Amino acid sequence: MPQIKTDDHGNIIINVMVSLRRFSGRKKIIAPEDASNPPNSGDAILTALARAFHWKTLIENGDALSAEDIATRVKVDPSYVRRILRLNNISPRIISRILAGDVPKDISLAKLTRKMPVMWEEQEKLLFT
Repeated sequence: MPQIKTDDHGNIIINVMVSLRRFSGRKKIIAPEDASNPPNSGDAILTALARAFHWKTLIENGDALSAEDIATRVKVDPSYVRRILRLNNISPRIISRILAGDVPKDISLAKLTRKMPVMWEEQEKLLFT
């Protein structure tokens, strides 16, 4: 519960207890009433999936020559584009579960963009067992 005080000079001082948590590589301020409902890491994953599919289409259609070309256009590091493009190799079952909002708390974008097994069954075992 916020504490509201007035100091000797008439200034209002509001004290609110918050905590800092890391979600998808970013620090977020979590107020006490929001602590039971933290930001969903699935949002970052969904955004990255959309980028991955879009960038793959750009390359396949010849609208972009490479990951480096895309990186130059969107002003990010080429290694980031290559990591995001890896999401195109994830099992369709995993992607379906992500799109349905069925993302276990221990699955992060960082985990999905690491080098994954080539076989879809192995990916599913790694992420969902």
